[in-house]
Amino acid sequence: MRHLLAAHSVDTLLQHAQTYVDFPLSRDASLANWKRATPADATLRLGAHAQRVVGLQHVGGQPPLGRLDAVTLRDLATLSHQRGNGTLRMTPWQSVLLPDIAANAAPAVLAEMHALGLACDPAQSITHLIACAGSTGCAKSLADTKADALRLADRLPAGVDVHLSGCPRSCAAAHCAPYTLLAAAPGLYDLYRRDGQPGFGSCVAHQLTIEQAADMLDPLAHPARSPLDA
Repeated sequence: MRHLLAAHSVDTLLQHAQTYVDFPLSRDASLANWKRATPADATLRLGAHAQRVVGLQHVGGQPPLGRLDAVTLRDLATLSHQRGNGTLRMTPWQSVLLPDIAANAAPAVLAEMHALGLACDPAQSITHLIACAGSTGCAKSLADTKADALRLADRLPAGVDVHLSGCPRSCAAAHCAPYTLLAAAPGLYDLYRRDGQPGFGSCVAHQLTIEQAADMLDPLAHPARSPLDA
């Protein structure tokens, strides 16, 4: 959608959409400058957290790099029917929530989700990685971002969020990640650091392998303290 809005005005999109529906479309001026009152907390997508109703929790987990196969989806649906309200909620961070879980059942549900292969703890490095479809699923991608992200997960510094994009379109992330690896060729990436600049931020290194990127991310994210700080 952001690419459409960059190329076409809202009115143009509304006029085009109007040709597909038999009811009038209009703009609500009161929503023009709407923003969420409080920033969304992405950490709430993982683990068990209290809901507004006392005694109920939602339990969340993230399939590795957002890939959820039919078997796992069916098992999650069964789990939700058995333990929750029978619904699954997908989040913008490529994770899934099971709502209305009794608080005393939440640990067991988390264990079952973990057994299904979902990451439910923010300490797990895979929860800090986003990757697009990659060259195995998109003709525009210059690298197999999914496979490379799994390799990076084994070496990712603690608490560092990284987005792997196979091309400049950034399909997997609507936001600017702190660090982005933009594919330059199969297995090679340019490393960007978010710093307020447009797009991915500033490029700090070119043509890195996954191993080289991991080695560079650690000092970038955790610079050594100055002797004056000791």
